[in-house]
Amino acid sequence: MESIMFDVDEALRSGTFISGMPGSGKSNLAKCLVKRLLKEKVRVFVFDPSEAWIVDGPIKKIQEIERPVPIVIEIPKSSLVYDIKILYVSEQQTFVQKFCQRLFMQTISLPRSKRVPTVLVFEESQVYLPEGRLKGKAFEEVMRILNLGRNFNHLRIMILTQFAANVDKKAVKPCGQKYMGFTDEPNDLGYLSGWVKKRTEELAELEVGEFFYRYKKILEKIKVPLFTEKVKPKKIVVPLPSVVLGPMVAPTQKELFRKERNRGFKYGLYYGIVFMLFLLLILYWSLWAR
Repeated sequence: MESIMFDVDEALRSGTFISGMPGSGKSNLAKCLVKRLLKEKVRVFVFDPSEAWIVDGPIKKIQEIERPVPIVIEIPKSSLVYDIKILYVSEQQTFVQKFCQRLFMQTISLPRSKRVPTVLVFEESQVYLPEGRLKGKAFEEVMRILNLGRNFNHLRIMILTQFAANVDKKAVKPCGQKYMGFTDEPNDLGYLSGWVKKRTEELAELEVGEFFYRYKKILEKIKVPLFTEKVKPKKIVVPLPSVVLGPMVAPTQKELFRKERNRGFKYGLYYGIVFMLFLLLILYWSLWAR
């Protein structure tokens, strides 16, 4: 895995892009790269709607997010995979937005010396970063990470997608390192041709685990080894904050009568005082008139 062409510093400066049809090995490649990031003390959060990171992977803790989407999201101190398959697509987008918002605000609240370099892995990123949608308010928190994350001690992203042309170009353009696996989809071939130039036709001939690596003027064909790990990821349970409620017992007739009596007494006292003040005012006026 150390032999894979990958610049960690560049990943933290600009982000990383990985594309390839199902079965091309893009998730396997991402796991190898994330293992390198973890080795360099980079915190990594994975948004996984496809169970690609559940069976194996370098991150050993998995949290399953259930419906409805939590109102408050706490950012863990260590790397974590978020299993979000049970959420509807709109809920997955909402969860990612809330997470990005919370992560950004937490980061800027810390002194620079205590900020942790962090990479967000968007598995099947066409779900969260759809083409032409990042201008909308629904994606503004992701855009803030994309635009400003580097300035705050490196908040960067890693994009994985089966359909490169369906991911918003604003998210892909900044990524300094690009890995392109097998695809024979015409729209994707047309989009990726700008990076592979005269070797576009070779994209449809790549074997499983083969990728074109593009970084600045470098364009190399690489072979990615199979990711293997003895220790399997484990699901963790994070309890949601609970609200303690008192016993919900219907009031008795006696209690209702007492409440009405007390309310009547309060209103009677109020009107009595007003009436007495009115009488005093009349008495004062009559004395003054004499």
